[in-house]
Order: sequence, then structure tokens, then C-alpha cells
Amino acid sequence: MEENYPFTGTGNLYKFCQGLTSIRIQNKTLIIFDNDLEGIEKYHKTLELDIPENMSIMKLPDLDKFNDFLSIGPSGEFNGNINGKAIAIECFLDLSIENIPRIRWSNFHDKMQDYQGSLEKKDKYVRAFKKVKTTKDDYDFSILRLSELWDTARP
Repeated sequence: MEENYPFTGTGNLYKFCQGLTSIRIQNKTLIIFDNDLEGIEKYHKTLELDIPENMSIMKLPDLDKFNDFLSIGPSGEFNGNINGKAIAIECFLDLSIENIPRIRWSNFHDKMQDYQGSLEKKDKYVRAFKKVKTTKDDYDFSILRLSELWDTARP
């Protein structure tokens, strides 16, 4: 368990969805998967469950901002599209706190036949977000306010 959050990882989130579905949860519930290879795989697997009407399943959206994003892998540094391969919730935080944010390509996903990446120094972005006390603090919330993000999330 990571900081009182018992469902780290998409596999555990999928299992949690299975449990909520099996007990036919009555509350309005929104489940959001990352928009990376693992997240997309489990998102589609979750959609195959018998989801109650009050439960919405989504993945983080593809955004133009991520079509040309710095990344590094075995072939060096390059800019490329990270939508569907490396978008985790941390990518929606204020990335300006690091000089140049970058995705590191790491694990090859056999089922999806592609590499999954993750945001370098993502803990630094999370710590900065957790320090914010009000929306008046010097923190860029603009990507969290995007209509593309929230329009797809309405249960």
C-alpha cells in the first residue's frame, strides 16, 4: 500500500472494478485509467465487465500537448507522440517545475507490441502538487481544467 492508497497499479484498479461490479455498487463511481499501454489494456478489459449504470469507466484523454513530447529510450532523446503509451495522471500536473519534462521508455509490453514510458521525476511533480494550498498559489492548474478531460468523465 502506498500512502494509504490500496490500489496502486492498473491491475489492482481492474480488480477493484471487478469487486465493485460484483457487489453492484449503488454510488455514482468514476474510474479513470492512465492513457498508457497498461492503462489502455485494463480500460478495455474493464469495459467488458457488466458495469452498473451509475459507474463510469474512462481513460485519460489524448491531448495535442502530448503529440510532441521529449522522451528518451535506447535510441537516445527525441520528441514524439506519447498519447496512449505514457500518459499517467502525473502528466496533468504542473510540468513547468522541472526545466524540461521527459518520458523514459522502459518496459516492452508484449500484448500491445510497444514500449511503455513514464514521466521522469514524477514524484517531484506530485510533491509540488501536494504542497499547493489554494488555487491562488503559483501553480499551473490549466491542464486539470481542460474541458476535454472533464467532458469525458461525467458519470
